[in-house]
Amino acid sequence: MLYFSNTGTTQTLTIWPEVSASIALAPSGGLDLRLVQDYDQSETFVTATIVNVPTQYNPRIIFTVPTAQLPAYGGLYSVYVREYTSQRPTWGNANVLWTDANWRWSDAAGTKLGITVIDTDRGEVQGTDSSTITQYQSPDETGIYITYHS
Repeated sequence: MLYFSNTGTTQTLTIWPEVSASIALAPSGGLDLRLVQDYDQSETFVTATIVNVPTQYNPRIIFTVPTAQLPAYGGLYSVYVREYTSQRPTWGNANVLWTDANWRWSDAAGTKLGITVIDTDRGEVQGTDSSTITQYQSPDETGIYITYHS
């Protein structure tokens, strides 16, 4: 479970990725977090900055996220940690027309930036939203509520 708070400017978090991150083996294009709120399925994308250097023997990733990019509303979220990786196009997976493929298959200029989900986790955001209670000033706005319990 990842805990996010809307206080301060940055937060430092750590994960042990579910899949072996290629960060440990090669330079990465970076990380970001995709937060999907459980209540209304709204999405928020948060940029992450890697603090440590993971290895294949210790793939734990420590990263910071800017608080300003976190959702303002508190609640439970599904968190997808995504890594940007350089991927060379292969013949069966290139999603372009033959006439639009203007690179050599053996050329490094044909590398595209791909996204790999390296961890899926639960998250809780302590947002800046707070419930408000309406206080009525006049005495005629009081009421009686009857509840029934069976």
